[in-house]
Amino acid sequence: KWLIPLLLVIAVLVSAVALTAPDDKLHISFLDVGQGDAILIQKGSRQILIDGGPSPQAITLELSDKMPFWDRSIDLVVLTHPHADHITGLVEVLSEYRVEQVLYPGLDYDSPIYSQWLKLLDEQGIRSTIARAGQRMELDGVVIEVLNPQHPPLSGTGSDIDNNGVVLRVNLGEISFLLTSDI
Repeated sequence: KWLIPLLLVIAVLVSAVALTAPDDKLHISFLDVGQGDAILIQKGSRQILIDGGPSPQAITLELSDKMPFWDRSIDLVVLTHPHADHITGLVEVLSEYRVEQVLYPGLDYDSPIYSQWLKLLDEQGIRSTIARAGQRMELDGVVIEVLNPQHPPLSGTGSDIDNNGVVLRVNLGEISFLLTSDI
């Protein structure tokens, strides 16, 4: 009597896992988070999130739609610059997901949300790297090159948050994306 419903539940769970299992293809999703940016790069079980948009609810909804329901980890989070339409959702991501590493421009910027971001990085002991042109990293065959910010900043751009934002080139074989933040 109880065996059939139990088997049905198991079949549904196995089907859900099979349908959401990651493949080995490169997926780049430009997430609908309203005014602002959020880009999710996935290859296999690796995920990179670039910016988080202005809404904690929007980013968590979009991530739950794109990532397997059992996966609560993100390999790399990139903050391109600390304006609210890029960072606000990332504060929620740091609270809700296990983030392995963060790349950000380390700009001198005074705002409550940026202060909260920096505090969370420190409290959670997340490995953080200040972005500089020339850096290169690889995750599961995806090569990420930092093209900006320059160090020292280019003449006349020292205090310009947008022009000192993180610019990335993402490569996999012959496929390449240029992600320019708000420069």
